[in-house]
Amino acid sequence: MVTKYQTGTRLEYIARDKLKSAGFIVVRSAGSKGPLDLVAWKEDDLRFIQCKRTQIVEITSNRIETLFKNDLLKMRFLTKPTIATLQLWISSPGTGLRIYNILKNGIFPSLETF
Repeated sequence: MVTKYQTGTRLEYIARDKLKSAGFIVVRSAGSKGPLDLVAWKEDDLRFIQCKRTQIVEITSNRIETLFKNDLLKMRFLTKPTIATLQLWISSPGTGLRIYNILKNGIFPSLETF
């Protein structure tokens, strides 16, 4: 039986590998109980990333705000460099991996794909 920890770790490795293949240097926070799972950078692009899995097929920005409220609050109040982008990478059945940019006033789907 696969545990939630193993499932989450697998998603973090998938995200890490996608970022590395796009030329990013990536650091994973193993066993993370904090607001970040991954920190990725290349040139002037710095990303703070939280990875999540859900069984909900039809996921919307409003639903994400509800499901991951505490995680989003922690991320929004991080002290970070101005060049850093906060992102939530969500895996769900039927939609696969989706990337969302987290801003103070909401969460918005990213246009990028890996």
